[in-house]
Amino acid sequence: MSIPTNDVEEKKKRLEELRVFHASTLEQLGVHPSSFIPKLSYVPPGKTDLYIGMFPSEMSKKLDLYIEFTHKENLPLDQENRTLYKLKYNPFFNEEYEKTEPNAAGNIRYLIPVSELIVVKKYGEEAKKEETAATFELPDTETDLPFNQMTIRDFAAIMLKKEVSHKAWLNKIIKG
Repeated sequence: MSIPTNDVEEKKKRLEELRVFHASTLEQLGVHPSSFIPKLSYVPPGKTDLYIGMFPSEMSKKLDLYIEFTHKENLPLDQENRTLYKLKYNPFFNEEYEKTEPNAAGNIRYLIPVSELIVVKKYGEEAKKEETAATFELPDTETDLPFNQMTIRDFAAIMLKKEVSHKAWLNKIIKG
């Protein structure tokens, strides 16, 4: 079964759009855009965790690879909250990773657990939440109560993730 030419051209166009989207991040890291590869994450038969499939040609580049999860058409999986991941080069990939059965064309892939990927950069609302949390400063410890004086209301606010504390700074943390 062959893919119509316009579908192949459309996938190439989308790949280029993905590379342009991540270009500044890759440039800051000193990484060539060809190290970026869009990948589909999935749960292979007989497994319970997410994996990506990497071709031998991709693994044998001897480079760290940068990945965004996409649909098979090279469309971002989550357009609102995109994430760039890094797969560190593993010189022992041939021995350490499980291989798929050859497909109809005889191609195999290495199954890489998504848990091995390192988050490089998050975009969108998730990134904004993390930025807010990272830049938030706690009040002066001289004027704040110690942990052993936390109220039940404060504890409930934290556990329920509701802004019900009488401490404005705690409500601000909970709000994110």
